Amino acid sequence: GTLFEPRPTAASDGAKHQHQHQHHQQPYSDWLMGRSASIRRRFGAGDNAQGLLVCGGSELARHASFDPNYRRAQDWIRHHAVGPAIVSPVLIGGLVGALVEAALPNSVPLHSSTSQIQPLIIGVEVRAEIEITAVEANVAKNSAIHKDVPNREKSDGYQIQMMTKVQRLQDGAMIANGTHSVWIPYTTTMK
Repeated sequence: GTLFEPRPTAASDGAKHQHQHQHHQQPYSDWLMGRSASIRRRFGAGDNAQGLLVCGGSELARHASFDPNYRRAQDWIRHHAVGPAIVSPVLIGGLVGALVEAALPNSVPLHSSTSQIQPLIIGVEVRAEIEITAVEANVAKNSAIHKDVPNREKSDGYQIQMMTKVQRLQDGAMIANGTHSVWIPYTTTMK
């Protein structure tokens, strides 16, 4: 299956059904253009601390901890809210990254940029969304992109560029927005 929602059309149900079966016959790049995927999420009190522990690892957490006994501090942090009531940008970026990975599995990340517009309060539900804005085929032959693709992945494929946004669900206020680009080899898309 796919997380991508079909592009909005005024077609009848019969035409929609026919379009779903035709996407395998049309070029993958045409099928992807304009598609979007989204997910809703509410971060809890312990999520900031857990995210920072996971991203920073024990060495960074040990130096950031208020308790010199890291093992004791680690257990306490995992079960209590630590820090302000604001969601860390690490979690917002992670939510977008997880959505991209779920929507485009086996993709190779090339670039990600997120601007935080305003803080997100812990416990407030958000909606993260990605929308495909450009698809470039045969990108392994394009030297500007080719240099960013790991050696083992230098075969023909697609570079996919997306617009990303995270909005507060209750009023639609923009929390963060940005761009994300990935590369997908043809072998992944030709299933």
